[in-house]
Amino acid sequence: MRTLLLSLALVSCGDGRTELGTIRDIATLDSGRDSGSCMDTVLATDPTGATALALGGTHVFWGTTDGQLWTREQGNASEVAKEPSAIVAIAVDAASIFFASGPTIFSGPRGISVITPLADKQGQPSYLAVDDQAVYFIDYGSGIAAGRLMRVDKSTKVVTALMNGLDTPSGLAMDDTDLWVTASLALTPNGAAQGALLRIPKAGRGVGQVVLQGLHDPKRLAVDASSVVFLEQDFGGQRGGVRKVPKTGASTATSIADTGSELALDITLDATNAYVTTLTGSGATQHGLVRRIALDGSKNEVWATAPSQVFYTVIRNDKDAVYWTSGWPTPAPSGTPSVQKKCK
Repeated sequence: MRTLLLSLALVSCGDGRTELGTIRDIATLDSGRDSGSCMDTVLATDPTGATALALGGTHVFWGTTDGQLWTREQGNASEVAKEPSAIVAIAVDAASIFFASGPTIFSGPRGISVITPLADKQGQPSYLAVDDQAVYFIDYGSGIAAGRLMRVDKSTKVVTALMNGLDTPSGLAMDDTDLWVTASLALTPNGAAQGALLRIPKAGRGVGQVVLQGLHDPKRLAVDASSVVFLEQDFGGQRGGVRKVPKTGASTATSIADTGSELALDITLDATNAYVTTLTGSGATQHGLVRRIALDGSKNEVWATAPSQVFYTVIRNDKDAVYWTSGWPTPAPSGTPSVQKKCK
């Protein structure tokens, strides 16, 4: 049951150092502004693609396959950190940035600053979330059901395991009181749950409520005030799609939209829509899509289309626009967007 870790955006590992397009080029693309009147914008053209993404106020943060962390505001881009391993996840709060690279969670004040380890020797950390008190992450683990949901106290740097026994964990979301996790298998006090959506109280330890089980390869997820919205995929049955379940639980999930044979990769929500990155086609014609899907099920449209062999991966949104990263398995033409923005 154990499968190879598929990080959303680790679709290529280039040999050279990733370089951003010149500031002059970027300013030309978006007239020197990322805020105010919204404009569709190419934010970066990293030759090896981007691997992680987070939004914080007027800043956009992203990471690359070769361990660079970038920030951008008002048309100006700056490198924040350079690590030996790919940046696989980023989270921000009002004052700080947190990111995972190799076995370490790093942190530092937002902007150009000194970056220091917050928690090291953490296995394979991924999927970050942050609140006022702590940083939460999933250690993917090495071995069957070796994954863990972890908490790092911001002040003391004490690391606590909130839940063990996760196999192939594939998503993490957070609200005010709970953490929500998807996994192919979860070992709970009540037995093994396959294809599981779990709720774990932030204040709890070692206890995870199985909200749903028997899901077909559940993947990334997001939460709003009342619901958990998640991706599901079954190559054999072509059951890819966007599903929704009340936070209070239900015997089955509601299907918002089907994506058929498209591989659903990541999801972000606003008040009315889910924005989903998918991979479609085969062989040399494979390429990414962004779908805009109404949460009431009334709309499922292709909102952006990538060229062949360019894969849209991590996706996030704010009140004005949707942002996503791109990667590719083979060298892409010079200037291929690795981070871009589309206005709603």
